[in-house]
Amino acid sequence: MLQIAYKIRRQTVQPFIGHSCKFYSGVGGMKIDDIGSNSDYAEEAFTFEQTGELSGDVVLEFGAPWCGHCQAASSAIKEAVTEYSRLRHIKIYDGKGKPLGRAFKVKLWPTLILLQNGNEVARLVRPLRSDEVREFISKVD
Repeated sequence: MLQIAYKIRRQTVQPFIGHSCKFYSGVGGMKIDDIGSNSDYAEEAFTFEQTGELSGDVVLEFGAPWCGHCQAASSAIKEAVTEYSRLRHIKIYDGKGKPLGRAFKVKLWPTLILLQNGNEVARLVRPLRSDEVREFISKVD
């Protein structure tokens, strides 16, 4: 029964903007770099190992749509991230037992992790101001 519930939840994942597939499955020729930014928290779309395959600059945002801290930080994050056109912003729904969040040792939400060619460059936890996020993103420049 638990497996059925998991499969149903996986099928309701919000699609990444600009892509028609519902989640990254590694099939059908889709590559990890085909994943674009997403505006809503999505269930895990890839594994920890696959994050190492991401090229370019990527911000992973771990959180939950019902999280008060995530809601409070949302406008500051969005404002700063939209200023960097080459930066992909991937919001990942995190929670108890979520393997990707645990692999990155996420403890508080929102947690932003800046990746450059798949390697963690910086981490920011619970930002409130857009200048905090800009300073965080500037670590790849």
